[in-house]
Amino acid sequence: MIKRYFWLAILFAFVVSGGCGSSTTNGGDGGDNCGSDTLCTQCGNDPWCYHDELVTQRDHSRCGNITVYWGSNAEGVEGSCYMEIAIAIHDCTLCDKITKSDIRATCKLDCG
Repeated sequence: MIKRYFWLAILFAFVVSGGCGSSTTNGGDGGDNCGSDTLCTQCGNDPWCYHDELVTQRDHSRCGNITVYWGSNAEGVEGSCYMEIAIAIHDCTLCDKITKSDIRATCKLDCG
């Protein structure tokens, strides 16, 4: 459990600092890539806003949208989305959808 909070803190710091460049694929506004996804539009350039709502709703089917809307620098946010929902609903198969190996490993440890 402590590992999970450690990784979430690191992910948060990485995203807040802008990662290795812009945290979005469209100049800072996630809304440009949202299409008809109103939650994405509401969250603007904040992938954590989107993440938090999906986790609250336990809607893992939309976690993959995070990197679509905010770019590859948001892979950690997407992984966190899958991990938190996997743990909450006790569905460890969601861990396999996480692309970042360190987050996937933490998910499998904490979910099991």
